[in-house]
Amino acid sequence: MSPALDYLETLNHFGRAHYQKRPRGTIRSVPEDFRVHEVLGFELSGDGPHVWLHVRKRLLNTVDVIRILAKWCGLEVRDVGYSGLKDRNAVTTQWVSLPMELTSRLPLMNDFELGKDGFEIIEMEYHQKKLKRGVHHANYFQIVIRFDEEDHEQTESLLQSIKSDGVPNYFGEQRFGRNGNNLRSAERYFTGELKKPTRQLRGFMLSAARSWLFNLVLSQRVADGSWNTALPGDAIQFDGSGSFFLYDETDISVRKRVNGKVCHPTGPLWGAGEMSVGEPIERFEKECLEEMEVFCTGLENNGLKHQRRALRVVLPDLSWRWLSVDAHSRLRDIDADADSGNILWNKHSQNYHGRNEHSDANEGNLAIKLSFSLPGGCFATSVLREFIEGDTLPRIKQPLHRSEGAGLG
Repeated sequence: MSPALDYLETLNHFGRAHYQKRPRGTIRSVPEDFRVHEVLGFELSGDGPHVWLHVRKRLLNTVDVIRILAKWCGLEVRDVGYSGLKDRNAVTTQWVSLPMELTSRLPLMNDFELGKDGFEIIEMEYHQKKLKRGVHHANYFQIVIRFDEEDHEQTESLLQSIKSDGVPNYFGEQRFGRNGNNLRSAERYFTGELKKPTRQLRGFMLSAARSWLFNLVLSQRVADGSWNTALPGDAIQFDGSGSFFLYDETDISVRKRVNGKVCHPTGPLWGAGEMSVGEPIERFEKECLEEMEVFCTGLENNGLKHQRRALRVVLPDLSWRWLSVDAHSRLRDIDADADSGNILWNKHSQNYHGRNEHSDANEGNLAIKLSFSLPGGCFATSVLREFIEGDTLPRIKQPLHRSEGAGLG
């Protein structure tokens, strides 16, 4: 049995691409500090056998909402369609779908309240198809980060760098479950300790294991500075597309397109079949994962096919606004007219966009509001880890174990 691999420590020490000093900040002081809006990217037909609900939730995760709706409608959880999993400690919107022919009763717009039930229905529409996983185009984020102290000029420089260069496209800690439990369960499943998991748990485990392997390879590419560079043998993916092609180092145009962020080098989403890369990259990726044979074999044996994922994600619409925090933890837009006193969030009264009747803001406490879009499957926490120092990851009480022929090995 080799030394324990502490999941949290490894995740914390994955390579970072931006070397400027990062301010220490706090996210999710209240759920309203972390907002996510799911962008479908296509129009609904307006008729058909499926009812699509646009829901807003707070302090619930996506599975919580699906279970409540399934019970209300007399459905099995598997009958409810959704595209992406959204965070619990946040205010998020997303779509879910219900099959009319199986639904014993349809929910109405006012059947659920955000404050009482944790979610509300803000829109209903009909469509010809069930909502499937991963079909939404993007997620739009609005995230408030509160600082105890910060260097305004340095912070602006770091954000400009992130906007210019993008960030490593790590899978976020959410993918691995609370306390890394999805990854731990995958370890037990691949070694035969966990028998006959539920369909949902099996999906979570396979996804976590695959994501972990990708992160390990990406971290090595960040460490050697090649995460945003085309190397001989790379599979190159067009931005916003799943298609890719093999890099020919004699083709100067490809290098220019990678430098221009039109396309990106990729890393492995492990599975059976050809790796679709040249010999130098295949050798490199296998060396990165040589201690992860149980995970690689487990994914192959469970029918997953080898795919590729971009190593880099770009944020062309990244913008930010500076806010001040008063003695009551209220946020005021200091880029706006100082006389307007616009309060963005008051955690005591839970009122939005109110008037600041008392000028009690402590200008020494600042916050910043980031706004940006990410393609579906990309993680805002992977953007934030490049920007702030802070204890934003879950605490892990038990380590994963790396072993020869068993465990995470």
